[in-house]
Amino acid sequence: MEPWDVVIVGSGVCGLTLARLLEDSGKRVLVLDKGRGPGGRVSSKTLEGSLLDTSTNEVTSDDREVMDLLTRFAGAKWEGKPHQKEYRWHFAEPARTTMQAMAGNLPIQHTFVSHLVHEGVDRIGLVRHGFGEPLWARRVVLTAPVAQSQAIIAHSDFVLDYDLDRVDYTKRQVLLAVFDGEGHVPDSTWSTDMIDHVRFRPRPDGFLGVEAFASEAWSEATWDQDATISQGRLLLEMGSLFDNARVWGSTVMRWRYAITRTPFSEFFWSHPTVFGLYMAGDGFGADSPPSWGVSRAARSAVELAKILA
Repeated sequence: MEPWDVVIVGSGVCGLTLARLLEDSGKRVLVLDKGRGPGGRVSSKTLEGSLLDTSTNEVTSDDREVMDLLTRFAGAKWEGKPHQKEYRWHFAEPARTTMQAMAGNLPIQHTFVSHLVHEGVDRIGLVRHGFGEPLWARRVVLTAPVAQSQAIIAHSDFVLDYDLDRVDYTKRQVLLAVFDGEGHVPDSTWSTDMIDHVRFRPRPDGFLGVEAFASEAWSEATWDQDATISQGRLLLEMGSLFDNARVWGSTVMRWRYAITRTPFSEFFWSHPTVFGLYMAGDGFGADSPPSWGVSRAARSAVELAKILA
């Protein structure tokens, strides 16, 4: 079989935006992702029969081109006033549903890429799950967090670019829970030294979905603890808000690369010796506030698409 024009590793916002743009330009594009569905770090988890987001459910941007693309690809609805610099898109559906819409009809294969092989110009092979015949492409784009993409390159025995180590991420622990919400009016501005913000998702059955984001400092300090200990401590903290209401289900998510704090200054990165190998994503581009990560990821895709289309 002829090599794919472009294979994109990662089906987050950057990977999906890039794939849609390249597909529009007539390229044969394949997306690979280790997850069961598209979205990358913008995703949801099923808890007690309901989808709760495990990352963002809101996008901030002042980039008109990016805003137009997200409207076209994902049905984004932006809110803001003309005199304001930024606009916001709050997902009307869970993140998983939103990202499935953004993926459209793209070919996405559920698989894990362990390393790459290089065989001359226009032939980069992606080895899935560490064994077997490589999947060949003329161009490969890694859109996972930079640390993960660097690991793939290191396992491939390719030259590493240590300048990429300047990309800095924060660690976050997130409690997802379903409370008996009857009679409770939660305060979304509530926070403590342990939890810096909470998102609430009322359910038609009277229960209340909660996403409680542990502070960066607390997440870092307790990262090496058993997850069960973190889960219990966060539940106790939430109990003070809900007057010890009954919890029907809960889990703790740990996101090592949840928020890009300091991105690489360029919009994307190309390997110095392996022609056709790129990195892109929210780890690249303007040093904007962390809440602008989705917009930054889409902008990275736009700029790289100009090269690959």
